[in-house]
Amino acid sequence: MKIILYENQTPVIVQGLEHLDKVISDATEEARHEKSLSFIYLVSDNENEMGLVVGSDETVLGFDSGSKDPPYFASKGENESEEPVMTCYLYFEHHTEFPRKYVIPFIDGLKAVHEFYLTGNLPKCVDWIKL
Repeated sequence: MKIILYENQTPVIVQGLEHLDKVISDATEEARHEKSLSFIYLVSDNENEMGLVVGSDETVLGFDSGSKDPPYFASKGENESEEPVMTCYLYFEHHTEFPRKYVIPFIDGLKAVHEFYLTGNLPKCVDWIKL
C-alpha cells in the first residue's frame, strides 16, 4: 500500500500496520499544526483507493475502486444533514468540503483504514453511502 500525502511528492510505501499508524499520526499532527484538516489518499496493491480526513477527532472516508468506475462511496455518519460541512484541504492544498452526513469518529475511520490495509477492499466495519 502507498499513501499520497502531497500532490507532487513521491507516495509513502507502507510497511505494516505500525508504519501505517505512524504515517497517519504524522499527517494528523501536521494538519493540527497548520490548523487545517487534510484529505489524504491510501492506494492498495489492487489500486483501490481510500481517502481519509486527518487533523480532527472526526473524519470522512471516501472509497473508489481501482477501475475508477462507479459506484463510489463515502462514509455514512449518524447525522443526515448537509450542514455544517467539514472543510479540509486535499493534500494540504486544495479546498474541499464534505457534508456533515459523511462525518464519522476518527477512531472508526482508523479501524476502516486498518481493514482496507489488510484486504484492499471496501471496509465492512463502517457504514457507507453509495454516491
